[in-house]
Order: sequence, then structure tokens, then C-alpha cells
Amino acid sequence: MSGYDLMSVAEMAMQTSGNSAVFEHIRTLMKDIEPTAAHLLIPRFRWRMIAGTNYDLLVESAYSKTLDRLQSVVPFVKDSEPVEERLQAAANPVQYIKLHGSIDDIHDEKTPPILSHEHYDRYSVNRTRLFNRVRDAAHELPIIFCGYSLSDPHIRSLIYKLGPGQRPTFYLVAPKATDVENQFWATKNVTVVPLTFGKFMEALDSAIPPLMRAPAVRSETVERPIRKHFRTDAQESDRLNHALSNDVTLVRVDLPTADQNPRQFYHGFDTGWGCIQQRLDVSRKVTEQLLYDAVLEEKSDADPRLFVLKGPGGSGKTVALKRAAWEAANSLDQLVLWKREGGALDTQALHELSELTGKRIYLFVDRIALHAKAASDVLLAAKAKKLPITVIGAERATEWNQYCDVLDVRHSPIELPLGRLSRAEVEQLLDLLARHSSLGLLEDMSRDQQLRSFLDHADRQLLVALHHATQGKPFEEIVAEEYHGVAPEEAQRLYLDICTLNQYAVPVRAGTISRISGITYASYESSFFTPLENLILSVQDPYTGDWQYKARHSYVARFVFQAACPTDDEKAQQLMRLIDGLDVGYSTDLAAMSKMLRGRRLAESVSRAETGRDVYRAAAAAAPSEAFIHQQWAIFESMHTGGSLQVAEREAQIARDMDPRSNTIIHTQAEVARKIALRSDSQVVKDQYRRQARERLSEIKPASSRFALSSRCKLIVDEVAELARTVDENSRPQDVALFSDKVRDAENLLLRAIQDNPDDADFLEVEARFREALSEDDKAVRALEKAWLAGPRGSGVAIRLARIYASAGHLDRAVDILSKALEKNPDDKPAHVEIAIAMLAEATPNMKQIGSHLAKSYGHGDNNFEARHLHAQWMFARGSANDAAALFAEVDRTASRDYRTATPKKLSPVAVLLGEYHGRVVKKTATYAFIRSSAYVADIYAPEFGTPDWDGFEVGSDIAFNVSFNRTGPVAMSVRTR
Repeated sequence: MSGYDLMSVAEMAMQTSGNSAVFEHIRTLMKDIEPTAAHLLIPRFRWRMIAGTNYDLLVESAYSKTLDRLQSVVPFVKDSEPVEERLQAAANPVQYIKLHGSIDDIHDEKTPPILSHEHYDRYSVNRTRLFNRVRDAAHELPIIFCGYSLSDPHIRSLIYKLGPGQRPTFYLVAPKATDVENQFWATKNVTVVPLTFGKFMEALDSAIPPLMRAPAVRSETVERPIRKHFRTDAQESDRLNHALSNDVTLVRVDLPTADQNPRQFYHGFDTGWGCIQQRLDVSRKVTEQLLYDAVLEEKSDADPRLFVLKGPGGSGKTVALKRAAWEAANSLDQLVLWKREGGALDTQALHELSELTGKRIYLFVDRIALHAKAASDVLLAAKAKKLPITVIGAERATEWNQYCDVLDVRHSPIELPLGRLSRAEVEQLLDLLARHSSLGLLEDMSRDQQLRSFLDHADRQLLVALHHATQGKPFEEIVAEEYHGVAPEEAQRLYLDICTLNQYAVPVRAGTISRISGITYASYESSFFTPLENLILSVQDPYTGDWQYKARHSYVARFVFQAACPTDDEKAQQLMRLIDGLDVGYSTDLAAMSKMLRGRRLAESVSRAETGRDVYRAAAAAAPSEAFIHQQWAIFESMHTGGSLQVAEREAQIARDMDPRSNTIIHTQAEVARKIALRSDSQVVKDQYRRQARERLSEIKPASSRFALSSRCKLIVDEVAELARTVDENSRPQDVALFSDKVRDAENLLLRAIQDNPDDADFLEVEARFREALSEDDKAVRALEKAWLAGPRGSGVAIRLARIYASAGHLDRAVDILSKALEKNPDDKPAHVEIAIAMLAEATPNMKQIGSHLAKSYGHGDNNFEARHLHAQWMFARGSANDAAALFAEVDRTASRDYRTATPKKLSPVAVLLGEYHGRVVKKTATYAFIRSSAYVADIYAPEFGTPDWDGFEVGSDIAFNVSFNRTGPVAMSVRTR
């Protein structure tokens, strides 16, 4: 059809025959087209990126037919494709951005080939980030335009939006350009190459020798230090060498590293492994514990294992993890890999390495929440193939709880908390500061005064303590002064932009910053490196080639953001400005956005709900395919004092529609329904939404999920609290029976939850609310008393009444009602254990009678493990050490895996009565010891967390201690020298 352009013809054809028919016809026409000789030269060069507007597969076919290709082409056709994940799955990848779609994806309704004017208008939203990636690259890289006319809108858009001084020289391959056109484009910093595409590729092939096209080989790759671990002379594959060069670092004593300035390091500026090689770090107890548990006590089986070092921001997790990796590799001669920033976790490469070495691989992963799925995949593959791999990660507790459910549920991690500095660690730190002239204001103090600055004034959290103690000001004030002292203004704004994103502990892509501020990496190096020196670090991603920025610590970044954006409007404007510049196809940008939008945190940081809504609207517009945005919006609405539960319900449903199987979204829906029920005045509405909440929770797999269990506890306690306010002695019997049943169900559910999670603050808080709801309402107590007088079957009502009496201090009434219950049924085991607990709290406990009740509280083969455990504790208290040990062993052998694995900080009814015990230390590590005492038949475990003066004793010391109990028996607490 002469006189019409392709888009117009296509539009008319689709109107007549339909989209699918036209797309299929296009695919049929293009599928058999073969690449030309010029196309086959493309894979023989290394490119930072390839972009095109053709739908054909010529480029892909050229790469597949070229066996000695230098890269692997990875096509992208829509915004939502994960960039790093797909690039990391290929060897030597190069992005191929197909801006107008591909015949491989003709039936994707969101991103069909852009063939008509209508398609261009309607579907460009799903390719916005693809176009931006090309624009971002244009800031930094020369672009060669091939196969485009001089009037092409894509060329003109890039050239006009980026002036000649804002980018490198562009090249336009145009064989028929006139002199006038050449002169015009020269004024735009565009050089016209008067050749055809074929002649241009031939000229390029002649001009650049093959040796200049290959990447530089790292010296460590040539030397192959990994081969010292091999048990065979076999050669490693290119894939394994690629992983060792780009994904992981082989930790060894001669590891090349940049020098670390000590003063900068003590202010949070860590350049890599220099601080470890130069021994600038404090030896932390948790490092010794980690090495002992993960390496020295390693079993001979091939089971994969997961350890997690957890601590708050600024506590020194990364450095402690590095030190553990260093010592495991060099002192213990283990095969240790450290995941690099931007590196992949390649299960095939790890499999090959395991086969070549026959050794257990210790894989260290810092900020493991960012790589939770990849780490889980490694562990699952290791389990399936029986590969001995131990993954050791570090993460903040809040990030672990939010993002690491896949690791927590599937892999039973062993968690090691990184606490605050001990006195011995502070002593060592002071020595290091003195050695490196970094004491600051501490220099003129006595040693006791220096210690007090850390132990008392600075509260011993490492990064805060260092700044506060050595500079004499609150950490936030120091960071704010640094920010306000940055000049010029453009550098200060750049620093704020980087910190706004880096406060979430993810690196910031230079492409993101250049899109937001217009500052390219080249201009950063030339104009802003000096004013931001010692404040900003830059690293390069090995797959995308992108440069990334980091503040010296995410803790510092958070304080910069708070100092620069103190008001709601300033926070919102800064967040929205950065959200608009993020490309969620990149995992770093996606992680930054997801953390930036966390509903609980945003609800706490802005006073007006509408401010938060503005942020979520901007995010939804910037990333329309991301369900988590709507989920976090729902959480924000449900938690903000000015939020709307109706909006929360709407947003949670939008998220569910976008991602129907997400457990976290289902949990959010359940919590929103629970809160609507709680705030409603209508019983019909309450029942409807509570039923809906339970239905949602039943969909969560596994059913034992901590989040689902927490919500179930909250739901039933909500009901108990409401019923407690409405029932009394005059209520109908059926209402009282309902109330009694709800109390029973709540008791049982909370008992299970707290047994599985003994020190979980969430469950303890729910239990406290439950007790408060019962004890504060006399009407509820009178209703239960009426139910008891009505002569119910079993002891359930009596037990619940007894607990209310006991919590109110009426032990005599508690014992009396339980005695009457036992008169009705002398074999009632729950009543026996309950009366024993009540009698243990009396001023003068009758231990003989208590023992009699405990002996009757369980039977052979039943699952009353709590009763058995309490009876074993009683035996210990009575001096029957052998009997106690045997019963503890029975519990340990038969109870579920999760039963009493941790030592509860809240003392049991027996432990409360125990006095001081004596013994001698027979073994001591950084975080635990064993004590030999005549009080027990086995050495007694003593954890460091229960001992204030841990450094005050050693092996052989005579000590005194108190006792608590865990699954296996007595545990020494508050150990002290005699």
C-alpha cells in the first residue's frame, strides 16, 4: 500500500484480521531469515549493550552460530525481567534490549511487538525502563547507530535529550549522508560513518585485532590458587573459572587487597579485606563461636548447613563475618568462598568445585537477605546432590524476619547473635585505637575513663560507640555536621541521593543516580570525588558493568537522610524523586524500593497518612507490576494512626490479585481483616472478617509459619478480650460455655506458640494481653465461676479460673479449685500439673506433695512433655540427679524437634525456687562454657548471655551459678567466681 508507513498498514491489518493473525504472519515471515556475514561478526566483539527495534532473531541466531563468540547474548523485551538474575545465568553475558518486542513473545498481551501506532501508545509503559537503560548507557558510553535513517526518532531523541557536553561521541553508520548532514551532526557530537552495515563491520574487524577484544585475564586466574585444594589433576571448566573471577572470592592469606587507612576504618569506611589483613578489627567472641560450631565441630556427613550471624546495624557484622572467613581459610585450612558484591551463586560451579576438591565448601554471604532465594537454591541443590556445603550469612534481625522466610522455613538455620562489646573487647579496641592514633578525645583520659565512655556513655554498640567516644558528640550530630559540610551544593545533593537509597544496605547504581541528578560516573570522578572522598565508595558490577555507589555505612546513610529531610514533605519529595529513577529490573533497585516502602517503617516516619499515600502512588506508577508495593501500602494504612482500613483492604486485594500465592501477602490480608473485625461495632461484621482472616491463614504453607501462628493467637485473644467484657454471672449458659471454650483454645494455642518460640517478643506480648484481658474484668471471672459451679466435664474451666486467681495473687483459691477438680477426677493429668505449678508459687511449697502431683501428670507413651520436663526439674531441685537426668533424656529423645531448644529467659516455677550452686569450669569458649558440679551427673552448659562478668573466670575457676532449664536439662546462669 503505497503512501502508508508500516505502522499504519499494520494498524489496518489488525483491525481487519486481529492482532494474533498479524503477529503470527510477521513471525512466519521472519523466523527463517538467516544472519548475514556482517551479523556473524557481531559476536566476535565485546559490547557493553546491544539495543534494537527489530523483532527478528538475527542477533540471537548470529550468537548461536558463532562457536568462538566472546559473549552470550541475553535478550530483554519488558521492564519486569530481572536483569542480574538473567545475566548471571549466562557466561560472559551482554544485554540485548529489544525495544519494540520480539517474535519470540508475540502473544504477551503486556508487551506485544510494537507494530502499530496504537501499540506504541498503549504498551510503551511496560518498556519504559528498557528505553531508560539505553538512555542511561548513553550518558557514559559511545553509541553506534546501525540500520537507522537520519530522521529516525530514536536517534533524535537520544541526541537531543543529551546535549553534546553530556555524553561521549556517538557514531552513525549512514552510507548516503550528504556533506550538509555530516556537518549538522558534527555540531551534535555525532560522527557520521559513510559505510553500509556490512562494510562497517568488516572495517571494524580489520581495525581491532582479536587479542584486543578479549577481556584482561586476572593474575589470580592465571595462577589458579584454587588448585591447592584439588584432589585431582583435572582442569576446571571455564564456568568455574568465571565464577571464581566474578562471583566469589577464594579467601587466602595472599589475597590481593587495597590498603585500609586505620582512621577511616574506625569511622566506618571499609575498603575490603585490608582491615582483616592489617588486623585492625577487634576479636569478637561470636567469631570464635561461629568457627567452633560451623568448622571445628563439623560432622563428616554431606548434609548442607546454614549459619546466620545476626545483629543490629552498626554492630560489626560484616567485619566479624570477614574475620571468621579469614580464620577458617588460613588458620583452619578450609576451602572458603566469599560472595562478591554483584556476584551470582552458581550451583553448577559449586558442584564442580566440590567434585574437584572433595572438601566441604564454606560459602560466606554478607547481607544474605538480598540473596535469600539464591542461597536457598544452593542449599536445596546441595541437599539433592549430597554436596557438603555450609552457607554462613550475616544480616540484621529485622531484615532476616522480613525477607528470609525461605531460608528460615526450609533450612533450619543456626543463629548466632552479635551482641554489644564486652569489656575485654573494649579493652582490645582501645589498644587498637591507641596504636593507630585514633583515640580522638579519649587520648587524654585515663584507662578507666576510656572504658566508661564505651561501656556506659556510648552503650557499647560498635559504630555508635566509636564515634561518640572519640569525638564526644552523638553519632547523629556528627553525621549531620559531615553532611552540611559537603560542598559544592551539587556534591551535597549527590551525597543525599546516594544515602537515601543506601540507608537500606543496598548499593546504588550510577545509572540510577545519573537519571535522577544528571551526574554521570565520569563527572563524579572528575568533579565530585574529592568533596566526597572518605564518604562514598564506588564498585563495579561484574555482570552489568554498572558502577555502584555506597556510603561508608548504611547506618551513616540513614542519619544523613534524617538530617537532610526532617519534615514529612521533604521526606516524601526525596523518596518520590528517587522512586521515579529506579529500574526494578535490577535487583539492587528492586531491593531499595521494597525497603523504602516498608509500611511499618513509613508509618512511623511520617505524621500525615496522605504523605505516605503520595509515596505509594508514585511507586505504583513507577513499577506497575510489583505486588509488594500494594501490600506495603496496605500495611501502612493498617498501622498509621490516620490510615484507612478500607484502603488497606483494597490494596491488599490488589496485591493478592497480582501475586496470588505469596504467603506474606496472604498474611497481610489476614491481618487487615483481623483489624477490621477488632475495630467494628457490629458483631456480624466482626464474625465475617474473623472468618475471612482464618480462611486466609489456612492458605499459608507451611501451617507452622511463625507469622500465621502469631495472627491466629492475636485473633483468638481479640475474641477472648471482647467476650470478657460482655459475659458475667447472669449470661446465658451457652454464652458462658462459648467464652470458656475460647479461653481454653487461646491457652492451648499460646502454650504451643511459646514452647516453639520461647523468647519471641510477639508471642509474649500476645500472652500478656490475654492475661490482662482475663484478670482485669471481674465479670468474666464471675462467669467462669458460674460455669464451674454448673459442673462441667473435665478440668478446663477449673484450670482457667486457677490461672486467673494465681495471676491475681490468690494462690489459696487456685489450689482449692484445682483440688476440687481432682476430687471429681483423680486421674486428670492437666489438673495435676496445674496444681503443682500453683503450689510451687506458695510461700512454703510442700515439695513432697508437689512431686506426687507431677508424677501423676503424665503417663507412659503420652505426649505430656511439659509435665515430664517440670517433673525432671523438680527431681533436680530435690537432689535426685540421676532420676532427673534420665527424665530429661527421655524428653530430649521423644519431644518434637522444636521443643525447648532455647533456654528461656523467664525462669520456670521450679527455677525460681533454686538457690546458688557451686562448681568448677572444665571448658570455656568465647560464648559458652561447661561446669562440673556435684549437683548434677553431667557437665552443665553455661551460655555467655546469662553471665555479666564472662571474662572474670577461666578453666579451673571455682564458681557459683544459678540454674535455668532447657530441653536437655539444667543450664548455668549468672556464673560468677567464688
